[in-house]
Amino acid sequence: MVTKWTNIKSVLFELERFTPKDIYNEQRSIEDCMRAVDLIGAVPTYQQAVKFIKVENYKACIPLDCLQIIQVAHKNTWDIAEDDLDTIREMLGFDNDPTEDDSTLPLQVLMSSMRFQNMWTPLKLSTNTFALSVHCDNCVNFNSTCSYEYTVSPDGSMTFNFQTGYICIAYYCYPKDCHGNFLIPDIEDYKEALKNYCLMVLWELRWNMKEEGASERYMKYQQLWGLFKAKAIASVRMPDIGEAENLKNINNKLIPNTRRFNNFFSSMNQEENTDFSGFSSHYYYRN
Repeated sequence: MVTKWTNIKSVLFELERFTPKDIYNEQRSIEDCMRAVDLIGAVPTYQQAVKFIKVENYKACIPLDCLQIIQVAHKNTWDIAEDDLDTIREMLGFDNDPTEDDSTLPLQVLMSSMRFQNMWTPLKLSTNTFALSVHCDNCVNFNSTCSYEYTVSPDGSMTFNFQTGYICIAYYCYPKDCHGNFLIPDIEDYKEALKNYCLMVLWELRWNMKEEGASERYMKYQQLWGLFKAKAIASVRMPDIGEAENLKNINNKLIPNTRRFNNFFSSMNQEENTDFSGFSSHYYYRN
């Protein structure tokens, strides 16, 4: 688990030292760094976020900072979801701390509670080929099912088989600090991987411009990028004691639990009860 994070500018400072001032572009370097983050592709480097969204006319929009949807839940009751957050904020004392106005902690607390699980039902991704027929006046309604479902369109919209309501979406996004700067793991191998990728892209461009000696430098940074990419993935994915315990409890199951999706995967890390000694296990009845 990644516990130490740093500003992406720690990599930009190193890049500025290796790049001539006349061709250095900070915004382009940030884009190259985030492209390298995606190429490394380790899930622990992304931040989990949750957001309440209102569904109107069978549609809702995916959050702009969403990289990948984790799970979507539908509110069973029609009372406004903000009331639940106000109660949790009051219990945690957030109203007395102005620095926590934009914190997502109340949402995370609500999602982990039994009350949330009773109020919300997980939505399944639709497999219906006519999932978008709800927006077609002349189409036959082939979307009628006994459970709520959703589908995702390339334009960033979500279509549901219910007309109005509330949903809660859990998703991955890029971690940022309070100033909007990207955060990356404070691991030397990880930062070296990002730096070498940006330099590889830079020298590839200069190689294409027929600069003398650029091909050798491109090959050098390409090899360094491949080396440090593998080391960064290993460093980020190395589990600590807590994650190792969760992995043990998840994998060591005598009876697989196939309904984890329905309880938002909240009990995946619970140890299985394998005590099969019944009430009369120590008693032998003989005729």
